[in-house]
Amino acid sequence: MKHILLTGSPRVGKTTLLKRIISKINSCGGFYTEEILDENEKRIGFKIKTLEGKEGILALKGLNSQFRLGKYGINLKDLEEVGLVSVKEALKNKKIIVIDEIGKMELYSEKFKDLVLEVLNSEKNSFRSNP
Repeated sequence: MKHILLTGSPRVGKTTLLKRIISKINSCGGFYTEEILDENEKRIGFKIKTLEGKEGILALKGLNSQFRLGKYGINLKDLEEVGLVSVKEALKNKKIIVIDEIGKMELYSEKFKDLVLEVLNSEKNSFRSNP
C-alpha cells in the first residue's frame, strides 16, 4: 500500500489513530497537528509536532497574519520551517512519510502544496489525514 488517506469530521480521532499506528513503526518521519487549548479546554489554535519532537504553531486565535481562516491567524513560517523540514528529511531518510493535515490552513503555503505532490509522486509510503 503506497498511500493511506484518513478522512473524517473534526475530532473523530484521525490524529489519535495516526499516532497509534506510527508508534508501532520504526522508519517514519513527518508531522502531525494537535489542538492548543486554553485553561477552559476551549480550542484556541493548532500546533505542529514532528515525529522527531520539534514543535511550532500552525494557527492561533489573535495571531497577526496576512493568512487567516475564520478566527485563526495562520503561521506559515512554522509550517514551512518545522513541518516541511521534517517531511523533507523523511523523504531522504525514512520509509514512511506522515503529513497529518492537508487542509485549508496548510494550503496557503505553495511550498506545502509542492512538497505534498513530491511525496505523492515518490516511491515512499505515506499517511495523510484531512478534515
